[in-house]
Formats: sequence, C-alpha cells, structure tokens
Amino acid sequence: MKKPSLLCVPAILTALAGGVLPCSIAEAQVVEVAPSAVGQTMRLVLDSGDVVIGTVTAVQRDFIVVQSDVFGEIRVPRGRIVSTRSLSADATVEEVEEFIDLPEEAPTAAPPAAAEVPAETPAVVWENRFEAGLTGSEGNSQNVNFSALLSLQRTTSRDEILSLTNYRYTQTEREDTANRFDTLLRYDWRFAEESPWSLFGQGQYEYDQFQDWDYRVSLFGGVGYRLIENDTTTLRLRAGAGASREFGGGTDEWTPEGLIGFDLSHQLAKNQRITAYGTAFPSLEDAGEFRTVAGAAYEIDLTENGDLALRLGAEHRYDTQPGDAKRSDLDYFARVVFRF
Repeated sequence: MKKPSLLCVPAILTALAGGVLPCSIAEAQVVEVAPSAVGQTMRLVLDSGDVVIGTVTAVQRDFIVVQSDVFGEIRVPRGRIVSTRSLSADATVEEVEEFIDLPEEAPTAAPPAAAEVPAETPAVVWENRFEAGLTGSEGNSQNVNFSALLSLQRTTSRDEILSLTNYRYTQTEREDTANRFDTLLRYDWRFAEESPWSLFGQGQYEYDQFQDWDYRVSLFGGVGYRLIENDTTTLRLRAGAGASREFGGGTDEWTPEGLIGFDLSHQLAKNQRITAYGTAFPSLEDAGEFRTVAGAAYEIDLTENGDLALRLGAEHRYDTQPGDAKRSDLDYFARVVFRF
C-alpha cells in the first residue's frame, strides 16, 4: 500500500489526537527549537502536558508557528515547549500513531446485558393434527381395525374454534362390526382477555351403522369456565343446554337435553402428556334418561420437534335408551399423530 504523504500526516494526527492532546510530564524543562525546524512535521510537548502535532511554518522569537490542516495555524509559546520530536517524511500512518501519547483511560465498564425479551405470543395460534391407526390379523381369525382423527384448532386471546372429525371401522371374520363417523364444531368466546369465563356453542353430526338410528344431529350452547390454566395443566368445565334429533330411528324428533362436561390436559414431561374428557347429556323431558361420552389418552413424542407422536387411548359411550342396540360401546386405539 502506498505510504501517506507528509502533508497528510498532520491531518491524520490531528484527527486522531484532536489537534492538542493531554500528556503527563514529570519534570518540565524548556527545549529550544532551531530555525532549521521550519518545514518539518514535529511533535511538541508543552509544560502543561498538552501535545501539539503539525508542520512548523515559522520559528519566531517568542512563538513556534505550527500549521494543521484541521485547526489551521497554531501559535505555540517557545518558553513552554519541554520536548520535541521530528517525524520523518516517509513515516507511515502506523509509525505516526506510535508518537501519540494518549493518557491512560479508566477501563470502560461493560455495557449492562440487555434484558431478555420474552418471545411474543402470536396473535393467532393454530394447532392441527391428524391421527391414524391400523391393526389386523389373518389366519385362524381375520380382523381389521382402522381409526383416524383430524383436529383443527384456532386460538386467539379472546376466542377459540375447534373442529374434530373421527372415523372408526372394524371388520371381524369378513363382517363389519363397527362403522362410525362423527364430526364436531365448537366456538368458545371469552368474556375478556385472561378471563376464565366464556360462552360456547357447538354442533355435532354422528353416523353409526350399528345404532338404532341412521344419524344424529345435536346443537348446544352454554357457559365455560377454565378452572386450571397454566403451562402444564388445563382443566375446562362446561354447562349448557340444547337439543338432539335422531334420524331413521324410533324417535324422529328433537329432544331437549342438558350438557355437563370437562376437558383435561396435563403435561407429564417435555415429550409426554395425558388428556381426558367427559360429557353427559341428561334428558330435559324424561328424568333418569341420559347419554354420555368419555375418553382418555396418553401421548409421547417420537421426534425432537414433536411433529410425530404415538397416542394410546380409549373412548366409552353410553346411552340409557339405545333402542335395539347395546347401551355401552368401548373403543380403544393406538394411533400415530402427525402435527402440522
């Protein structure tokens, strides 16, 4: 790299040192500057400890005149100069900087660590999952058991929308023994942000080949309460009323019913959790008649990010008035969970 010109040295030094730099002097003794110094770039130390760097343009009886490209002409009293040093014309910037005696500075305290800003919770959170499981056997007995679930959930600080779709099919000895489909849509609206109280409305459609009816439709609304809601456990309670209607069965009319239910979720570990739910639908016309649905499951993640998991569980349904069908149904399952 080309060395800087001598004429640039004063500007560089003045920019680095501010033109005049403080310096400690132990014992000040006046040093004479000869007239031959004119034209030289010099470093002059004064009895006050200040340092002047520039090109000498004149040596007068009482003053030394130094020219700086930044500060212009500086008149330095001769009687106050205690040290001089000439800088060569071919001095590099690095060599010039060595002549600048900057005062020792107190160590600068490390800037305080920035406070950790918690990650901002998204305004809208989606939790979607698809579950599927298939078992079968061929030989002395022939069995096929397939089950699947699709869950779509959208949550904000004020409301929640949940869509659940279930399907189960079982064949034993080449005969259908279970063929059931149901889908539920629920909307939950909080009274205020962080409020445990909410209003909900839900609708459900059910098809079951082995019930006394072809399909059933139900509509309900009511109040929800979040009894527990923290980082590991959530327990929600619901109570309301509505009506259901069975099509293709013995009772082809709307039947008023109540609703009492709960949903529980608990994180056992970072990669393990349990869930449980239960809902009772008591008849509002005939005391003692009701139907229930309840279930529980254990889930463990199979990958670090939790996108793949294994879920083991069971669901029980009961109806005091099933017609020609059985009152109780129990389904158990083992499914692989795909989150997306």
